[in-house]
Amino acid sequence: TVASTKNYNINSSKFVKGARVTGEDNYPVIIFPLGIPNMKTAMDNAIQKDKCAVGLSDVVMSQLNHSFLVGSIGYRVEGDLIIDTTRTGCEART
Repeated sequence: TVASTKNYNINSSKFVKGARVTGEDNYPVIIFPLGIPNMKTAMDNAIQKDKCAVGLSDVVMSQLNHSFLVGSIGYRVEGDLIIDTTRTGCEART
């Protein structure tokens, strides 16, 4: 599975597999949720762990619901970074 919230040339042959990362977007619940979690924000948080990354492969998306009057809600995205070696400063990646 491949997922991204970034625009990039999928036909490029200069991609390498990066580290496994996790991104989350969650909010506390105190009787009512104190915010609305967003899957895109969770994915952006994971991708932005490396400045050369443009997406994720082997993606797992999870919904987090740990509340009954008090707790938290949110989303978790986990995957392997897709590194674009054509980006400036990323040429040395292998």
